[in-house]
Amino acid sequence: MKRIRSGLKAQPAPRRLRESGLLTLSQLAAAADETVHAVRYYLREGLLAPSQVAVNGYRLFDQRAQSRLRFVRRAQRLGFSLSEIRSFIHDADRGEAPCPRVRQILDARLPLIGQQLTEMMQMFERMRRATRRWRRHPDHVPIGHEVCRLIETEPDEASPAPARPRGNPPAK
Repeated sequence: MKRIRSGLKAQPAPRRLRESGLLTLSQLAAAADETVHAVRYYLREGLLAPSQVAVNGYRLFDQRAQSRLRFVRRAQRLGFSLSEIRSFIHDADRGEAPCPRVRQILDARLPLIGQQLTEMMQMFERMRRATRRWRRHPDHVPIGHEVCRLIETEPDEASPAPARPRGNPPAK
């Protein structure tokens, strides 16, 4: 997926940089298909660090930074927060295994996401049923305390209609 880079184009690296394998910030962003702004943000958040700072103040990055950017993007796609990702990186940098915590977080998060999916599906069904019912109703200018008759005629979920005894026809 290409990102729009607000007019910032990566310039060819000077020969010395190309030979050393180091990239400037904008070149790193281009190589990783990230925005320059995202890379700067990751630097401020402690997710990336330059391998060197040039005499002119340019931060220079090596292959490790490209790998870190890929790691951050993959972890975000799995739903990890930047704070969690930062802690994984710090664990790895200290020689500790972040994997047990990664598993623990996902094990705790999966049931919550499952519950959210269930709730979203229920909302989807309520909306679908309401949309079908509302097609039969004309638009109406509110009267008195009304706001929108379509919504106001919807049943409350908390108080379902009373159950009718079996075998008895509904009262008219």
